[in-house]
Amino acid sequence: MNKIILTGLIVILCCSDAFALKSMEKDGVYLYYPEEEEALAASLMTKLDPIMDFLKSYSLSVPKPLHVIIDEKKDYPGVDVHVIPHYEIRIPIKAPGVLDEGYMEEDPWGYFLFKGMCLQSIYTIRSGLPDALHYVFGEVMSPNGIMAPWFDEGFSSLMYKLYCGRPVQDPYDKAIFMASLKPDIAKLSNHPGIWPGHYAYRIFGRPFIEWVYGKYGMNRLMDFIRVHGNGIIPLEIDLKAREVFGKTWHEMWEDFMGESARDSDDAAGIFIQGYWPEPFIYWNNSGVYPGVERNSVCGRYGYRNTRGTVWLQEYDWEEKSRIVAYMDGISRITEVKHVWDAGPGDVAVTRKGHVPYLIDLKSKDILGIETLIRSSEFIPGPPGAIQMSGPVRDARGRIAVSANVKGNWDIWVYDKSWTRMTDSPSTEMDPWWDGETLVYASDSSGKFQIYTPGTVQLTDTPHGAVMPRGGKYLSLMHNGWRMESYKISEETGNKILSLQPTSPESISPDADKGNKYNPFNSLFPNWMIPDFYADLSDVQIGLVTYSRDVSTDYTLNGGFRYSFYENYLSARLGGSAKGLDINLSRYPLDYSSDIADVDESRLEGKLAYRPFNNRWFELSCNWLGWEEREFDDVNGEDIWGAVSINKIFGSLGTSLTYEHYSGGMNSAYASFRLKEGKEIFSVFSLSAARTWGDYEPGHGSFRMGGDVGEGYFTRRPSRLYPLRGFPSNTFEAGQAYTAGAEVYWPIANIQKGYKTIPLFLHRLKLGTFVDSGICSDEVSTDDIALGAGIELVTSMEVAWGVMTEFRFGIALPVVKPDYIDSAGYVILLQIGRPL
Repeated sequence: MNKIILTGLIVILCCSDAFALKSMEKDGVYLYYPEEEEALAASLMTKLDPIMDFLKSYSLSVPKPLHVIIDEKKDYPGVDVHVIPHYEIRIPIKAPGVLDEGYMEEDPWGYFLFKGMCLQSIYTIRSGLPDALHYVFGEVMSPNGIMAPWFDEGFSSLMYKLYCGRPVQDPYDKAIFMASLKPDIAKLSNHPGIWPGHYAYRIFGRPFIEWVYGKYGMNRLMDFIRVHGNGIIPLEIDLKAREVFGKTWHEMWEDFMGESARDSDDAAGIFIQGYWPEPFIYWNNSGVYPGVERNSVCGRYGYRNTRGTVWLQEYDWEEKSRIVAYMDGISRITEVKHVWDAGPGDVAVTRKGHVPYLIDLKSKDILGIETLIRSSEFIPGPPGAIQMSGPVRDARGRIAVSANVKGNWDIWVYDKSWTRMTDSPSTEMDPWWDGETLVYASDSSGKFQIYTPGTVQLTDTPHGAVMPRGGKYLSLMHNGWRMESYKISEETGNKILSLQPTSPESISPDADKGNKYNPFNSLFPNWMIPDFYADLSDVQIGLVTYSRDVSTDYTLNGGFRYSFYENYLSARLGGSAKGLDINLSRYPLDYSSDIADVDESRLEGKLAYRPFNNRWFELSCNWLGWEEREFDDVNGEDIWGAVSINKIFGSLGTSLTYEHYSGGMNSAYASFRLKEGKEIFSVFSLSAARTWGDYEPGHGSFRMGGDVGEGYFTRRPSRLYPLRGFPSNTFEAGQAYTAGAEVYWPIANIQKGYKTIPLFLHRLKLGTFVDSGICSDEVSTDDIALGAGIELVTSMEVAWGVMTEFRFGIALPVVKPDYIDSAGYVILLQIGRPL
């Protein structure tokens, strides 16, 4: 069976068209790119040898085969570096917006390529036990891949400075660094709830590592990387620093900040990334005020429309940019991707390939978010521009925007044609129409201040002024931003420069033309990882692996796990190709319910298809062969087809599945989950399930009871519904109906860490919940079961950048049918994922 599945998958791979991707290869480095971006790809190929030669001069070698992707899907301004399932660097095809990572580079793609290759070279340095484990498990053990982001950012930026012979200058980050009070080193690792927020690792990491380089030299930095690559406790970087530098990172940080200490002032600032002045609304990576607290990466620009809805830019899990609307604590997401910087006058920015376009949304204000994108007008950016940011339209229809031409940001105005309003080597951004007058922020004086065209300065703040909005602007304080006012005199006007068009330089590819894309080059995994789970009743160990090609349209996965309690070896093997999934799994089903005891060994196969490679609609054919573990002669098989829909509409999550079995049995089940509220928020859930026809326990039945964390090694059983306060699988029948409500109450906004320990606590909440349900063939009020309880929920960040939660609680059965003996409390605590 395994050979059949693999053969079928390979046939699909070989027969599939390679869609729009092409590739180039040179000395073990594969570069993948959209077909229309061949000139950009050829330009990057010419940079490979100089970068590798430079890194080699510092004893840094790039691992091969290395897969570099110019990612058509990716909008987020940053390079993604992976050592699992293969050595990979993903570069966004979208050039960074103003103040984004790499925004001052004439060639941001080359900058991201250098940074990715630099990080790859240090991630793969290891020795001792980590090196020995690498021979067995592959890249799963990489101590230098577990490093504080301020070190990664600081070291790669330092190397780029040495490579280019010039610093990675960012006047905005420099202004925040110079104004901010001395922070603790624990607050540098990407904590979005603390000023200066999500990019603290960049703001402080770059000058800190450059200071270490100036004080201790490059040899010591390289020694630290080598020593850290030999450590079996890679999380504790201070131990390695003391060995190399004679001081911990915390102690060196104290020395560094002691040289740049400053006195506080009495003014209180606010942690703001973007805002709207009337009525006062602001947003950052911790959410929207007033609104729901959440951790997400937001764009700098947004606006409040006539219905009171705030439109912002966010990134989805694939790092695609999208517009999200917030109204009355509810968020709604537009379906159109690769759109950012929504601004007044229903304008935004989008792209075709890597080329930016203004987009006239021509919105129909349905709940403030639904736009007719497909009928919108697309306006190419100024000649030679690789990116635009912050568009705003005035009452006359003129659109002002900040645009990047050859690494320099200036203000441009579109009124049937492009006019350049500023022309200086400084950064001009945040345009705004104040009546007939155009205002903007510029660092031409050495600090960001508010200006009008013709360099008429309107503000003179000590640390910096940005984002003029209707007579208000943000003034930089020691601990945040403060909103202040500016005035425009009658003499102030708009000085218009003559149009200075520039054309992008034609790139003459030195490399050969690209080849047709081949997924086999990047499909197979380079790692496998020990798999572990333990609770009071069982211990399970195993090995798992997973892989995907660089397009993410082809995957392989496999693994096994042994359960000491069950004395059973579970396993799975599967793959996918452009929306077609094949999976085979072996696992036990062992439970006791109110009607039966089930103890089966199962072999299950699934062939599923997701049209257009979507993630919310699936058609599948399923086969299940089973036998009772105690009686080998009791066995059988089930064959069924299924249609599944899993879709999220704003704060409402929906799931619907219909199954038809070969014996004539039919099943349908649906669930809904709605999240409402702001600081105190509630979660409501409903589910309904029914089987028509004769069913057997474990075959066509539905079960109820237990915690929401339960699941199989192979997949979470969709026929098991949570009912906290009762043991798992307490109820079983052909029908199940559940309803639940949870309310989370904020206790403390902790925002605490300790030195360089990679654990940072964010918020502590008290969760109160009620779960209820009926699981019976003949539904009656006598069958109602209800459980209630409380739990403490701490959101936290572990290993620098991984957001997770720790939950501990207790649940009680409040109402139970007479035929159920369960009583007493149930502890809610779990580590890992059970069988």
